[in-house]
Amino acid sequence: MTRNISPSILSADFTNIREQIDAVQNAGATRLHIDVMDGHFVPNLTFGPFIIKQIREIIEKYNETREINSSFIEYMTSTYACKASVKAGDLLSINERRFLVDKLFSTEHPYFCPHGRPIIINLSIDELDKRFREENNY
Repeated sequence: MTRNISPSILSADFTNIREQIDAVQNAGATRLHIDVMDGHFVPNLTFGPFIIKQIREIIEKYNETREINSSFIEYMTSTYACKASVKAGDLLSINERRFLVDKLFSTEHPYFCPHGRPIIINLSIDELDKRFREENNY
């Protein structure tokens, strides 16, 4: 009887994921196990449906070009970073908000997303008044 061992990608070093996958393939693994946690039976602490969708998109992009170069890695990381980011309307605890702001300002470019779009804008008091003024109050 043949037994297949599927190493879990969850135990990989994600900063060297390509090398990690190559190592298990070179050792004879023919597939990887992705620990999907959908939030129904166990908390969604690792790979949920959203992450699986992102992995699928990355694999499809790789299959189009069949090469890993700096532009592919840039595309992959910036796409994942943007799609995995907190969106308007997402509920966060005060500790989560503080953590995210601290992490944001510890980055090299805190004012832009990975695609170069601004994430922080400066508004004057006049601009704020214009945006939030109720017509009948002034």
